Amino acid sequence: MTVPGVPIPMNAETSIQNDDGAWKITTPAQPWSYAAECRIERKDSGGEASIGVSVKAEVEVLAGEIGLALVGSDPARLEQELFIKPDGARTVFRKGSEQCANLLVRTGQAGPATMRIKDISAWTRRSYDITSDFRALLQTLILWPGEQAAATVADALSHRHGRDISPNELGHLTFGAASPSLCPTDIFNDELGRFLCAHYDDQIKLLSTYDINKWPKPGARPGREAVSKYFRQTIIRVYQLITLLRRLGLTTGTVLDVGSTFGYFARPLQLLGYQVTAVDRYQDSNGGFHAYLDRLRSIGVSVVETSHRNELDIIGQLGEFDAVISMAVIEHVPHTPREFLRMLVSHVRPGGILAIDTPNIARYWNRKRFAEGRSIHQPIEIQFYADIPYTGHHREYTADEVVWMLSQIGCRDIAVKLFDYNVLQFDELSSNHVEALLTMALDETLCDTILAAGYCDR
Repeated sequence: MTVPGVPIPMNAETSIQNDDGAWKITTPAQPWSYAAECRIERKDSGGEASIGVSVKAEVEVLAGEIGLALVGSDPARLEQELFIKPDGARTVFRKGSEQCANLLVRTGQAGPATMRIKDISAWTRRSYDITSDFRALLQTLILWPGEQAAATVADALSHRHGRDISPNELGHLTFGAASPSLCPTDIFNDELGRFLCAHYDDQIKLLSTYDINKWPKPGARPGREAVSKYFRQTIIRVYQLITLLRRLGLTTGTVLDVGSTFGYFARPLQLLGYQVTAVDRYQDSNGGFHAYLDRLRSIGVSVVETSHRNELDIIGQLGEFDAVISMAVIEHVPHTPREFLRMLVSHVRPGGILAIDTPNIARYWNRKRFAEGRSIHQPIEIQFYADIPYTGHHREYTADEVVWMLSQIGCRDIAVKLFDYNVLQFDELSSNHVEALLTMALDETLCDTILAAGYCDR
């Protein structure tokens, strides 16, 4: 009889040893070879009908590449497979269908591979209605998707159902009422949030001065209505950045903002005690940002105006800063982003912080579009008729790719936060957007924005 959590060899070449409370598995040399299966035994608090299983394990790959997947009675039908290379111990969390009963281990692209695995746990996933708790949970669902949101939802459900419900049992959340209202001041109601909502109001007041007709190609720029929505959506981006900088220990200091546009990061940072230098291709806008730049200068921001022809030379003379930020820029970089990131990190003082944010290519709406046979890229007509060089999104990234790129240029202790900013453009949430929000709350990899920051020692 198989024992839950104990790996059973699936190949004569597989080696399994008990290693100080963990199981050490060496896989066959042949790529993609099945090595072992671990039977999972679910923890279950009972209640609503099961919609699947969630599995968590502590894993450390010591050599090679390991594939982990959930399987049922047919081991050829892999679900949620993940390939892991040596990068230290990590917690692996996989969600599978109702049929999944085992965690399968196999060789990756080249073998053999060796890993340690322990503490394999599993839960039955169920669907829960949170209509009565939705308003009280909304702030957490938007600001802290993932573990924090799941824990908060599980606490609310446990209280309402009178039994302990683990966050790992949350398979799907439903909302059965009419379209709920959404107001930024209800979400951002702490001191920082109230300050940023006031900053948003100030940004809107200057919007009448923004003139897209001054741009060399006005049709390529968003109009005032689109910019107004963008300002509102960006409240959460600024909130998350400042929260992360504070968590990393930077509450004051010098900040270089590369790609500052309207100054929606530069102005609040300056007013909160940082000394900001804001850089963008303002020389190419023919005065389109004039009022916004004047206001930045009036509060002490150092505004550096460049063009696409001279920006590298001008930025190269700016020296070092306690933090360098570049928000929603890297996706616009053509070809490799390597030199752009190297340029950014060259302006971070030793021990300072580099922070970027960028759209998540694996976001909920992209997965939905792709499943429907639609493109996940920007509309083809925009790129097709664009001037050369094209200034739109050349490539979007996953969170793992962003972390990998920052590590390649020398960043360490990289912190990542995923969140959704798309939902904040609406005064009322449609059923589709409520569904998206609840799905992202339980799986932050579906959120549309990646924020990453790390220390740079150089």
